[in-house]
Amino acid sequence: MSVYNRCLASGQHDPDPAPFTPPPKKRRCTAKTPAALHEELHGPGPSAPAMVTVHHVWIDVSRFDPRAPVLPSKLSDMAMTCLRSWSGHPQVVWTYSAIEPLAIPGLTFKSLAAVMPVGMAAFMLAGNVPVQLLKDIMSMHILHSHGGIFADMDIMWLGRTVKLDGHGYLFPEEPHGRKTGAFLGRSNVYPNLAMFAMPKGSGLAISLADCWEDHWLAHAHAVLNGIKPAVDTWEATKN
Repeated sequence: MSVYNRCLASGQHDPDPAPFTPPPKKRRCTAKTPAALHEELHGPGPSAPAMVTVHHVWIDVSRFDPRAPVLPSKLSDMAMTCLRSWSGHPQVVWTYSAIEPLAIPGLTFKSLAAVMPVGMAAFMLAGNVPVQLLKDIMSMHILHSHGGIFADMDIMWLGRTVKLDGHGYLFPEEPHGRKTGAFLGRSNVYPNLAMFAMPKGSGLAISLADCWEDHWLAHAHAVLNGIKPAVDTWEATKN
């Protein structure tokens, strides 16, 4: 049984998880959540609380350039639209930067240094680790510690109820056969980490965070020491 299924069955931290293998479900091209599958098998399931916390990560890569002036980081128009769309929920933006105050109800800012030391993030970015994959590691640590929904800052909430399964999980998926994000397995199912949910203390979240962190730290070390060539695109780092 996969870590994912064990977590769904027990809702508890798995002290000795096996490698993550996404469940081999046949899916339509549109996203279909575990809650939808649960409803098909067992009838209507629980939905997310109206005030579930939504977490975001904002990494200003210029923050890691020693030549760049230290100025407040201004969010993009897309990020601002995203935050306003989720304003029916409490939101936390995790960042290393000082952000200009925003008049969005329920929005707070917290330091990413509590999730990953800035030195480690700088090392990984210098070692050719794509910022997208760094964000995936951070998002898993955040939801393991706090639980809730994670959403990239280009994901808009359309006002519909965000349904989770009975244990607090939600994983939309990419279209069949498309590999994206940090899931590098050989399954035909590819969860999309642009928006997902996990409960606090999830064994799956911490297992993935630790696995990916170890992998990309080793990658960065190899690149910085000339053992492995740097690449131009994050897709190529999968090799």
